[in-house]
Amino acid sequence: MFNLISITELKEGMVFLAPIINRFGQVLISKNTRYEKRHFNILKTWGISTVAAGYEPLKDETIIDPSIRQLAKEKLDRRLLWTPSLDIEIDLYNMALEQSITQILHDKGL
Repeated sequence: MFNLISITELKEGMVFLAPIINRFGQVLISKNTRYEKRHFNILKTWGISTVAAGYEPLKDETIIDPSIRQLAKEKLDRRLLWTPSLDIEIDLYNMALEQSITQILHDKGL
């Protein structure tokens, strides 16, 4: 069980215990993502004031094969009609890249 906390109370090392979803149903931050300062701006931009977070341990981190990372990057770049330039855009791109990697690993049964 966990409580919702204000985004102003988030500390580095905490983990999001539920996915952060915007008003359009898009996942902004995945469950089990470790909070970093850069997430604060994303949450603030989307008007999210409370989140489910705590200090639960993350799953073992997996080392990603560079060829899978490159494939995910190519797939993502084909879908984008713009090049991220602002810090928040770069953060969103990196989160989308992580999701793309996860999807490729899932599709390959890894």
